[in-house]
Amino acid sequence: MPLFDMNKPTNFNQYENLSQAIDDLSHQFENKSAYCNAGHQLSFKEILDLSEAFAAYLQHHTDLKPGDRLGIQLLNSLQYPVVVYGAWKAGLVVVNMNPLYTVSEMISICQNAELSALVFMDFFSDKVEALIDICPIPYLIKTSLPDLFPTGKRLSYYVFLKYIKRVIKSCAIDCITWPEVFKKSKKQSLKSVCVKRNNLALLQYTGGSTGEPKGVSLTHGNLLSNCEQAYTVLMQKNQQDQSILVAGEEIMIAPLPLYHIYAFTSHLLACYATGSMNLLISNPKDISSLIRVLKKYDFFCFVGLNTLFSALLKHPEFKKCRFNRLKYTVSGGMPLVRETALQWKSITGCDISEGYGLTECSPFVTMNPFSPNSQLGTIGIPMPGTALKLIDPVTEKVVAPGESGELCVKGPQVMLGYWRKQPETQAVLDKEGWFKTGDIAEILETGYVRIIDRIKDIILVSGFNVYPSEIEKIINQHPKVALSAVVGIPDAATGEAVKLFVVKKELTLDHIELQKYCRQYLTGYKIPKHIEFREALPMTTVGKVLRRQLRNE
Repeated sequence: MPLFDMNKPTNFNQYENLSQAIDDLSHQFENKSAYCNAGHQLSFKEILDLSEAFAAYLQHHTDLKPGDRLGIQLLNSLQYPVVVYGAWKAGLVVVNMNPLYTVSEMISICQNAELSALVFMDFFSDKVEALIDICPIPYLIKTSLPDLFPTGKRLSYYVFLKYIKRVIKSCAIDCITWPEVFKKSKKQSLKSVCVKRNNLALLQYTGGSTGEPKGVSLTHGNLLSNCEQAYTVLMQKNQQDQSILVAGEEIMIAPLPLYHIYAFTSHLLACYATGSMNLLISNPKDISSLIRVLKKYDFFCFVGLNTLFSALLKHPEFKKCRFNRLKYTVSGGMPLVRETALQWKSITGCDISEGYGLTECSPFVTMNPFSPNSQLGTIGIPMPGTALKLIDPVTEKVVAPGESGELCVKGPQVMLGYWRKQPETQAVLDKEGWFKTGDIAEILETGYVRIIDRIKDIILVSGFNVYPSEIEKIINQHPKVALSAVVGIPDAATGEAVKLFVVKKELTLDHIELQKYCRQYLTGYKIPKHIEFREALPMTTVGKVLRRQLRNE
């Protein structure tokens, strides 16, 4: 059994909404550093003051009203928590936008969410410019990565990004800049907004078996509950009944993008609740730069996924980082490879604790304890207040003990439903609140859970969901393609890779032409890594491609 009581209650139920929790935490740790990016730190008080100023701008200089949707398209930066917390203070609903999305993907989400405002980084000005030609957004706020740095550093960093790195794009659209927002909101008071636990806080988009984006509706209560659950795990105690984590003193490494629900809940809520400093990494793909940052800190927790762990382990300088304070390494988003976990332990001295979550669950469902009781190869035990059951995917009856079945989840973190998609909601969420995950699992006698397979054909590439139907739909629009099918295959670097099977309509079609076509319409991680041309594809009697057969060949 675990060495700590995962069912010990915490006090997050006292809050009516997320803003109340953020306010209390910011006051409690006001002089501590809350976030750090590129060497510059902001305290909890500074984050609170900035978020209130941002909210005041929204209230006094726009006609946005509580419930309106505000999109965020930013890299990990000091602006991210300011915008999120400020939006909640104004009663708005946050909509996270992946900066890697193509314009067509952005349009789909903007139209479904009916965005009233968008805060974007100047790296993506060209995409936003193309977006608003088709999907106008009333309020656009542009920021640059160093906007919250001290004056000297801000100017030098801006010059570096614009003229040396050349990543800052020119912007011809009508928008307000970050400095102008705070100039206009100066000395303006924040109006009180009535927000309840059952009010919507976040629309987090995920795909589906059809490839169409679905907005997962997460309430203030959902996120507060999942924050409480994660906080309970983080604040576990050792055998001497002492907390392993020292509140207000720890450093958490945040290399995963905050627009992903895994990092969003981890760093904007759970880690914030511990009073820790979240070290925001804007470009985790630059492994050398990431390691240079890691070498400067005695970090307590590293939140990552298998792909990132593997890349770090391959770098010769990683061994030179300071691991004396590292006690927690959290893995999620994709399956953890056993060899990666063992190598990480041998170098850092810290076990990787694997968990499991879904966007629809805010996201945390299970977690391995940070102790010798962690069981490699499992996704751990349920979070506090979370119930699990396994059902037969066909009959939907609960399976007998010891048998595998579709994993279903019930708990306060389970979504309200899919935004404006009632049939899709009813297909996965019953009247009793049980959510069908689409994953086949088994629950061991110890209570630990092991994922066996997925019912759906989702492909996990570096922790990101890739939906075969979405890619097939685009490929099939190519004039030289007669038919296509997409499956996931094992990949040492990314967990899984996308493999595309194509039946040609014209013989002149080749790999180069298809890759160029894919780069035009698909985000990088969705682009097929392998392409195979076939004379025909295996089909059912009703004309459906047998993806399972292609995967098993």
